[in-house]
Amino acid sequence: MQLQEEFSLESVLSIITGINCTNDFNEVYELFWFMFEDPFINTLGIVELRNSARNHILNIHPELHGVKYDKNMNFEKWINEQKELFGDSLVISVIGEPIINLEKQPKLV
Repeated sequence: MQLQEEFSLESVLSIITGINCTNDFNEVYELFWFMFEDPFINTLGIVELRNSARNHILNIHPELHGVKYDKNMNFEKWINEQKELFGDSLVISVIGEPIINLEKQPKLV
């Protein structure tokens, strides 16, 4: 069982903003299924769990706190700006778990 995995920025933004930012809403389902370790979460479950999911994501990625979509802005341009700031994907952990950076540390000589 993996405790963290990369997900598209669009699926993460969908949870943060409450606006579907994906071309395929299944990406959002997959993110919920992963975070809550429950492949049976449906639309009603997403509605019920959205605040918990949003709070978890903001806890592990505090840099996303200021992300807001302005309805006067071109949506595609806004998505591209978010990708410039945060990258194409983000590592998300299971609810209640921190992000662990597994990069190899340099040898101390």
